[in-house]
Amino acid sequence: LRARDIVLYTLLYLAVLYLNHDRATQLRRYRWFMASLFAVLTLAAYQYFFAIDSAVLRLDPIRQIWIPRLSSTLGHPSVFGQYLVMTVGLVTALMLVSRRRGLQVARGIFAAALLLPIFLTYSRAVWIGTIAAVGTLGLGWMAPRRKYISAVAVGGILLLAAVWRVPAIHTFLRTAFDPTYASNAERLEFAARLI
Repeated sequence: LRARDIVLYTLLYLAVLYLNHDRATQLRRYRWFMASLFAVLTLAAYQYFFAIDSAVLRLDPIRQIWIPRLSSTLGHPSVFGQYLVMTVGLVTALMLVSRRRGLQVARGIFAAALLLPIFLTYSRAVWIGTIAAVGTLGLGWMAPRRKYISAVAVGGILLLAAVWRVPAIHTFLRTAFDPTYASNAERLEFAARLI
């Protein structure tokens, strides 16, 4: 099955490589992508408010409660989060290159709104991936505009400090580096077996 998956991904890459890249086709793809995103987010909201039993549950060891993690139609919170990180990257990139101020603001608000479902995946990898994706795009955008780098760096540090002060996020991120935490212990054991 893994060999089949590898072959399928190779064929998918080749299919995407040779797709048409004209403006009209790209705009149509973007619209279909946004329509599918709306459907996926609507189902995630439904899952959060009405179908919590269908969510992947995670035990919070500090508070000793089960936390529902959103997965929408994508089967697992990490896969859903990966989809959202890709979307935030796309919307942020479009925001940065947009020439119309109103469209730029709307895309910025939309990218910021996507942070809530990203948070509700309770996936540390997704959180870190979001920071890496947006940070990389921001650095790429700032490269020719050197005068903004120090202001954005200070803003980024202040944002990270503010996020670190939220107890739920701080506790959850701290468990990422705790080898006695059950999820980490399983990953370390899996890595040891691979070695």
